[in-house]
Amino acid sequence: MRVNTLKTTFELFLERLKETKLIPVSDLEALKSNQNGSLTDLDIPSLLAFHPSYPVTTTFAEEYSSGTIILQDKASCIPAYLLAPENGGTALDACAAPGNKTTQIAAAVGPKGKVIAVEKDTKRVETLRSMVEKAGASKCTAISLL
Repeated sequence: MRVNTLKTTFELFLERLKETKLIPVSDLEALKSNQNGSLTDLDIPSLLAFHPSYPVTTTFAEEYSSGTIILQDKASCIPAYLLAPENGGTALDACAAPGNKTTQIAAAVGPKGKVIAVEKDTKRVETLRSMVEKAGASKCTAISLL
């Protein structure tokens, strides 16, 4: 799960984790053996992992429905992380739907940056636009090639 830093800070969300009595663990082995564990990713900023049986969308229903948290796995976060867009910069995201990487890039460029998200499938562009809006990525422009 990725904490959407367009809507909150990672530190504030960690405080929310404490309220739910989740136990911070140090590695994946410890997470596998603790159903109430949470693991802060060592590589990708704002990324958390939970035990597979932990009810993330139920426990954090408000945050999930508001776009404050985004269900996104580490593999999906790596491209935007490696792109390393600068705060205030401009980025182009091709094949952008459904918008998880797009919103991750938008968080990295911040409120002074800009993301141009391109999708060729008109139906998927609607999904992309919905995700961008939900995530609060107001400096993101989603366009269809067709």
